[in-house]
Amino acid sequence: MIITEHLETRSHLRKDDEQEQLLMCVLGPGGTGKSQLKKGVPEKEIQCEVGRSLWLQINTCVELTQQMRTEDETFHALLGRLRRGECTDADYELLQTRVVGGGEVESLNTIDWKQASIFIHPGMPVLLTDNIATELGSSNGSSGTSLVYTEPTDDEDKTINEKQSSSSVGLAQRKRFTPNTVTLKYPVYAPIEIQKSKIKSALEPLPEKLVPIPTVKKTFKVDVKDLLSPSQVKKAGNKTKIKVTRQQLPFVPAYSLTTHKSKGQTIPKIVIDLVPGTRPNVALTYVPLSRVKRLRDLVILRPFLKSVLQIKPNQEQTKELQRLDELNKLTKQRYDAFKLLRVI
Repeated sequence: MIITEHLETRSHLRKDDEQEQLLMCVLGPGGTGKSQLKKGVPEKEIQCEVGRSLWLQINTCVELTQQMRTEDETFHALLGRLRRGECTDADYELLQTRVVGGGEVESLNTIDWKQASIFIHPGMPVLLTDNIATELGSSNGSSGTSLVYTEPTDDEDKTINEKQSSSSVGLAQRKRFTPNTVTLKYPVYAPIEIQKSKIKSALEPLPEKLVPIPTVKKTFKVDVKDLLSPSQVKKAGNKTKIKVTRQQLPFVPAYSLTTHKSKGQTIPKIVIDLVPGTRPNVALTYVPLSRVKRLRDLVILRPFLKSVLQIKPNQEQTKELQRLDELNKLTKQRYDAFKLLRVI
């Protein structure tokens, strides 16, 4: 027996303007397919629908139209057309004036680069990759400046170049780095200067805005099926996922950023690449272009096709924008009515 009237996964959480509960009761003896019925509605899809339902409960929408970042009016108008996928030939020619390179860009997705060590040095810009203390401004995506490592776990962790003088590694380091280079294999934390930190007072004895960022431990599963022979897979009973635990400092060098990580940032000067690495998306073009205040503050790494400036929002995006626009109008009407009541 199934007690529900909305098994359609696209509408079972909402009917007209009324929120409805999904209640399912499945009875029956063994072998009747109860477990298969449960698999019919995947958990991921249910969670997506729940999230969408929560979003639709928002009944107040305010559209911000005043541009607070871009100071170049011509550039501002270009960005407006880019959001709608309506850039002109003139827009394309204007952006072509900012292209500085003409050759192929070397891929960093090679064995040599994959196995390269990431050296952290004082004064290096870094980007946090984990939520350390969101309420204090130390969250995933926060930018800062690395100062120096402190507190190795033991004396063996601290290796100075002089100790490595007889090894090839030490020789390579001496050629690339200064004689006083210090390498910590297992640091406990690293002090990062975070300008947007919300810590109200300095952490003794650290200067203001200097935040100790500890190492974090993450556990995840990796499927190694492709690395095993058919006999090994069979022996493992098709259980080919292994648990991996990794502990490291939760930040990376910020000399370059992904488009996703740059969202919300205003960057003084920027070099961007508009050649899509995956399926073209309007955000992959709009976000990097809109990080600066003026067009002269950005350069484009290599030539790109005009088509990346003319990617229109898909049907679902357009429908959602129209819905939010209507909600914005209703919000204004309610606000105007509220002001009128206060006057009366």
